Amino acid sequence: MTKRQQKLTEDDVPRILQTLACEDAPTQRRMLRLLCPCRNRVYHEEVWVAVCRVYENEANPEGMRDQAKHAIDTLRDRARTDPNAQELLDALARRGFFLFPLKVPPACEREDKVTSREVPDLLEILACDDLDAQKNALRLLCPCRNRRYDKEVWRAIFEVYQTTQGGGVRDQALHAIETLRQRARTDPRSQELLRWLVAQDIAMPGMEQAIPIWRPLGRIGPRGLTIPRWQHSPRSKANRRR
Repeated sequence: MTKRQQKLTEDDVPRILQTLACEDAPTQRRMLRLLCPCRNRVYHEEVWVAVCRVYENEANPEGMRDQAKHAIDTLRDRARTDPNAQELLDALARRGFFLFPLKVPPACEREDKVTSREVPDLLEILACDDLDAQKNALRLLCPCRNRRYDKEVWRAIFEVYQTTQGGGVRDQALHAIETLRQRARTDPRSQELLRWLVAQDIAMPGMEQAIPIWRPLGRIGPRGLTIPRWQHSPRSKANRRR
């Protein structure tokens, strides 16, 4: 399915509701994935009532409920800055679904810590079309803030750099990549990750040069020329430097 085919509008609401009400779990999950505001901003009240019901129904498969939760969490996060998302939350609250925006303590905002449980959501964001969300995810995943060595994370970061052009997203991805390259000079885990990326033809050409190469002491240059051993000065004691 192309990105153009993934676009949803208000005209798709009947089809969306029908899909969310069907009993085909994979089809429902795909629709929930498309409904996430990181991909499409369909703020139709009945659609989001259906999303909330999917999440609240404990009989649904865990993967389906997780996809619904991701969409809901993204909607709550957008409500901080998007009046339309906040208006939708107010409408859902009147229907008994109290999805208040998430409040992050100031200390957490400063630290910007990313845990392993948050990685799948960040991968979802990197795959979406929301440039602002992508920039924020890339900012969090940069090694200058979080030292994530997940191979799928870095595969996604390089893909964003290679395929995205606008909104400063490519620059943010390049900043993360350049930070990884610099860290590979001294950090063994960054070196291991960069070697894997190079072996998979994911990293950009020339990045393997950032990986230090161990050479035995006393040898320099590509031909392994031996450095002469230190010798005592032949000068007499009377002629030594004072």
